[in-house]
Amino acid sequence: MFDYSEMKKILSNNEQNDLSHRTCPIASSTQGKHRVAIRSQHRIILVLKELECAGMKIFEALKSHFDDHYVSILNNIHKIWTIYSNLTSENIPIVLIHGFDVGIGLWSLNLDQLCSNRPVYVIDLLGLARSSRTIFSLDPIEAEKQFIDMLEE
Repeated sequence: MFDYSEMKKILSNNEQNDLSHRTCPIASSTQGKHRVAIRSQHRIILVLKELECAGMKIFEALKSHFDDHYVSILNNIHKIWTIYSNLTSENIPIVLIHGFDVGIGLWSLNLDQLCSNRPVYVIDLLGLARSSRTIFSLDPIEAEKQFIDMLEE
């Protein structure tokens, strides 16, 4: 299992320590076989900051105004990064949910047009981009249930 406790501590305290020598073990177990990968915590924090900068650059190029915030879900355990625009419109909203390994950049050229006459919500799925990292079950039925619960909440 992935232990994010150290990373969460660092992010919540905004520690500026030299993290290059520290590592965050990632392990998964499948029928007694262990796969372990080591990632630098510094790299994880750097990627999150890079994502934030890239997202800001995308929205600076748009004509429409977008707001963003975290939406707490699943008893405030996780947060989903949400971007939205034109909430005053009475029309049916559009909710954009990206596939895996893509994000808001996928729709960046269409966002101005999409929000011109209706509310638009763009969410980052759990485990991706700026949303909370979570561990989904290895059981496909349970993982599907977790995913649906996340979307419905």
